[in-house]
Amino acid sequence: MDDPKTFLSFQYPEVKDLCKQFLTLISAILVFSITFSEKIVDFQRAPLNQRMSLLASWVLLVVALISCGLGLCCIFIAAESANGSAIYNYGHDFKYFTRFAYAFLDFSGISFVVALIALILAALPNVIKTRRASK
Repeated sequence: MDDPKTFLSFQYPEVKDLCKQFLTLISAILVFSITFSEKIVDFQRAPLNQRMSLLASWVLLVVALISCGLGLCCIFIAAESANGSAIYNYGHDFKYFTRFAYAFLDFSGISFVVALIALILAALPNVIKTRRASK
């Protein structure tokens, strides 16, 4: 990744597309889980740990969304720095901003996976209860 032309022609477009698709996925799961929250967890009768798990999942999804957006912003700044544009002179090499972008994207991915685990843990007691009732 030492060559700016290689970065601009291969890495930047791939990471940019990955960020856009990941932002779409995160926001879709967040909206879906909020919309069907009463089906996932019955807030009136659910225990506190089940409600907290669902809320933690939402918070982590928002954190993943923000972190992925920051990663997309940093990869754009890295591309502008690699382009050598006189308009966007940030005073750093493109690798500097690329490291930040990858760190934000890694954090976003970790937050997303933990949010999915929390969402599963929130829904699991209802799924088990429904299965027992149907037998």
